[in-house]
Amino acid sequence: MHEFLEKSLFQEVTEHSSFDLKISKWKASLGIPHYTIKTYHVPTAMVTEVNFETGGEIVGITPNHTELFVSLFHTRPLEDDDIVHELLHVKYPDLGEDEINIKMDEILGSKINKQFKSTKKST
Repeated sequence: MHEFLEKSLFQEVTEHSSFDLKISKWKASLGIPHYTIKTYHVPTAMVTEVNFETGGEIVGITPNHTELFVSLFHTRPLEDDDIVHELLHVKYPDLGEDEINIKMDEILGSKINKQFKSTKKST
C-alpha cells in the first residue's frame, strides 16, 4: 500500500464486527498484539486497475512501526487469509510478497489441517 493514501478519503470502520475479533485473534497468534490496527473501507470506485478502469478490489496496509500503528484498507469484507497476509507484512516488513505468501500458506495450512483432524476425531 502506498504512503500517499489519504485516510480522510475513506470511511473508518468503527463498529465492532467479526473481522475485529479475527484481527485481534491473529495479532495475538502472530505475536504482534501491541500494534493498533484501524480498518478503513475503500469504495471500489476509488480503486483503479492497471487498465485504468475503476471498481477493483484492494486489501492493503500502511504500517507505522515506530508508533506501532497500522491502517488496513479494504474494499470487501476481510477473510482470515487477508488478515494473516497483511499482519505478516507487519511482523516481517522486509519480506517480499512471495515469502509472505509462503508463510501465510504454512500458517493457514496448519490451522486448516488441525481443524480437519479435530473434526475427523469427533465423527
